[in-house]
Amino acid sequence: MLIKPMKCYWKKNPYSIKSMLQAHKLLMTDLTSEAGIFRSGGGVGIFAGEQLIHMAPPPAEYVTEQIESLIGWAESSEVHPLIKSWGGFRYVR
Repeated sequence: MLIKPMKCYWKKNPYSIKSMLQAHKLLMTDLTSEAGIFRSGGGVGIFAGEQLIHMAPPPAEYVTEQIESLIGWAESSEVHPLIKSWGGFRYVR
């Protein structure tokens, strides 16, 4: 599953929302009907069987704005890329 996304990775701009959504589509296409687009409603839950393990904030109406802010921060920040990736993970939780 990861071979195709990894081959495409080197052609992508890490600070482009378009590239991020293309990567999301490659990784999530079999897992959600909203692969490659910002979610349009409701929350995103991670389940173990019928049990909800994690509900992903923020509400859908804030996702685009927050991702734009995250990309802007990552592009302008001088911190190491590993720190940026952790910051991104923490940002979107």
